[in-house]
Amino acid sequence: MINIPSATMRNLLEATDDFAVSNVRAGRGGPFGASIHLVRLTDMAVTPVGALAANAVLATGMGSAHAEDQALSPGNITILKEALRNAPGIDHAVLFSSSGESCPACHSKLEIVSRTLTAEGLLPPGRFIVTYGATYRDTAAVAGFNDEPYHQDMRKPPESRLIRLETKANNIDDAISALFNGYVGGTFAVVLTPGGALYPGFEGRPADLFGTSEVSAIRNACQAAKSQGRDTPWNLGGATLYTGTTEIGPLTYAECQWANVTRIIKMPHAAPSAPEAPGISNSAFFNVIADAQYNQPGHALTVIHIAPFANRAQYAWAEKLAAEKDPNKVLYNGVKIVPGPQ
Repeated sequence: MINIPSATMRNLLEATDDFAVSNVRAGRGGPFGASIHLVRLTDMAVTPVGALAANAVLATGMGSAHAEDQALSPGNITILKEALRNAPGIDHAVLFSSSGESCPACHSKLEIVSRTLTAEGLLPPGRFIVTYGATYRDTAAVAGFNDEPYHQDMRKPPESRLIRLETKANNIDDAISALFNGYVGGTFAVVLTPGGALYPGFEGRPADLFGTSEVSAIRNACQAAKSQGRDTPWNLGGATLYTGTTEIGPLTYAECQWANVTRIIKMPHAAPSAPEAPGISNSAFFNVIADAQYNQPGHALTVIHIAPFANRAQYAWAEKLAAEKDPNKVLYNGVKIVPGPQ
């Protein structure tokens, strides 16, 4: 266990909450903030990596554009890697602060970054530390968001989950078959919306650690919906994802949850994609994220809950909703998981 002073961790966490308050008031997204810092363990000197980030769902149209996702942007990852290359890895730790507990998609992304830094020899195992303030229960009570059912869904047997997993060998739509058969550049995925629109996605790694063909297809579909002026572009309305991936990883599954993709069809004749995280199969990685128990053997993150936590941004969000008094206000996005407003 890395003994970073508790006051240091709390101060950085509180700064993410303050930034999230301004995010709510600016109307850019929800009440969540995140940041990355490099800590030199010899003297506990703290250096920021990139700028503070906040939830950007409203600004981007992507249901998974959470604060963690924004802090882990390709640009910030490049900055982080360069900083680690120029510093002795054994003397440093990465401290990631998130004002709220991470959903499965963000948890997956944090694990991917941690495992990548270790695989590339930039950071020893156990040196990626995540602190968070508001728990799932806090967030549900104060701001009306509830991510816990998404983790619960991932623990269920495949046949009982919100998203149906299928392998299809026959009766494949001609247009979809043509896309898969005509692409020879490697891995490939396609989102089919209920309206019949097709949005292909291509492998974007390693430039973007989360840029699998599946995630790219979902992003393209959501961005198209935003460009068309839809009120909730992150909601793909029960779309279907066709993919060549033989094993569905937690990143793909969780991104589908947030985009309201309710079917994943594995194409038998497409090339399988690389694992979502280095050094672990997609099925084993799925179990790590679905478990949702932190600091267990086989997990790449050291996770610390900071309590008590002021949670100012989420109270600001609740006040904003109360002031607007709009019964049709969209409080949530993603696959429907509980009765009531989604």
